[in-house]
Amino acid sequence: MSPAKLRKRPYRLPKKTKQNFILLALITLSIPLLAGCGRSTNNARMSYMEAEELLGRGKFLLALDKYDFVAKHYESTPFAPLSLYKKALIYNRFLL
Repeated sequence: MSPAKLRKRPYRLPKKTKQNFILLALITLSIPLLAGCGRSTNNARMSYMEAEELLGRGKFLLALDKYDFVAKHYESTPFAPLSLYKKALIYNRFLL
């Protein structure tokens, strides 16, 4: 055999294996992010519903505190802007 034939070629992964590896890495890295998002939204929803209940019972100052809590602690959820709106509504209708 000639020396050219004895030279080892570098091993290359098949294209499909590379794609599967990249996909697996992306899924693995995104799991902690997704796990945290759902919990935060559920907690924000529960706090927002508690504030709604307080508002319905006429406990405006307690509802304001709860809405403020939601706006500050869950600012990345859809409940934060709703809470700010409800705070303004309470001030405008009931406390002025």
